[in-house]
Amino acid sequence: MAIADAVDLPIVLYNIPGRCGVGMSPQTVARVFEHQNIVAIKEASGSIDQSSEIRSLCEIPILSGDIR
Repeated sequence: MAIADAVDLPIVLYNIPGRCGVGMSPQTVARVFEHQNIVAIKEASGSIDQSSEIRSLCEIPILSGDIR
């Protein structure tokens, strides 16, 4: 949220725990999506359930994919 407050740019959340070291919960995604600068999420946790829960909590556009 601090980054979204500090800039006037669209932000895509990046939820790739294997590359970032930590994942975002669906509840966190829904909460930060309330900020006007958060416009989408790249969701590559590998869990369909995670994407489904995010979708049930908010209408954030979900980009998905994982290259192995």
